[in-house]
Amino acid sequence: MKKIVVLLSVTIFSFQLSAQTTADAPRPNMSRQEIGKTGYSAMMPDGMPMNGPVITPDSSQRFTGTKDVGGGFTFGFIAVKFQEFDNSTPDELEDLLVTYLDSVQKSWNIVKTNGYGGGKTLASDSKARGVIDYWSDKDGKEYALKGWANKTGLCVLYIQGPNIYPHTTIADSFFDQFRFK
Repeated sequence: MKKIVVLLSVTIFSFQLSAQTTADAPRPNMSRQEIGKTGYSAMMPDGMPMNGPVITPDSSQRFTGTKDVGGGFTFGFIAVKFQEFDNSTPDELEDLLVTYLDSVQKSWNIVKTNGYGGGKTLASDSKARGVIDYWSDKDGKEYALKGWANKTGLCVLYIQGPNIYPHTTIADSFFDQFRFK
């Protein structure tokens, strides 16, 4: 009986520590910010830096930004503005986004994924498609991410941290309030 009580006490203590860490996770102020001169915008933590454009080998423009919001959490994005794919179907755009995310996985040393959840739609652009996934890297960092693609480009929004970011209202705003032109 003592073993059960001790085990239960340790479990409750561990849960309390986990809950305390989650409750103490930061809640950054969010505002709509333009991403370079792409015409894209997103709800991001105030003061999100914009790096770029970097011109890629295929003449696309890539913009990036990361913002440490405290508690070990970082909000970030990668936006790519490319030549329009006028003849691309929504399914082809989703495939392009998945291919891009696969390359990001390799460069970030991702060792575990939940698997892409596709078919997401963007309220402001019926022709855009999105995917969502959750990743873990070799150092144990957790990522929640959502990517969007349309005929003008793509954007990957992610939150990295010691666990999945606990404030779903803020995360949902970050992931779902993205806008192409």
